[in-house]
Amino acid sequence: MSVFRVFYRKEPTFMLDKNLKKEQVLGQKTHCFVGSLPAADMEVVFHDMQGDFMARQNLKQVADARAKCGIMLHTSMSVGDCVQNMATKKVYQCANAGYQEVR
Repeated sequence: MSVFRVFYRKEPTFMLDKNLKKEQVLGQKTHCFVGSLPAADMEVVFHDMQGDFMARQNLKQVADARAKCGIMLHTSMSVGDCVQNMATKKVYQCANAGYQEVR
């Protein structure tokens, strides 16, 4: 089991951003840190960050992120949102199917 950090896009486009840089995500210029969660893989993260399946703790993390960032974030993870695998430090952007690494 790994720990993943979840970042939601501040201005959701629900599209893959092919020009996105890792520094933009981690520096929270384009994305807002929502929280961390343990999961077997990123597909489990995606599932667990869907509003219908979200644990109360995750719902609270999303609500707190909304308040902290001063914007209306969407509840469920979607295309354009990002995940950082803390074991590898790699950042991935949620795509239409699966994830794409952000460099």
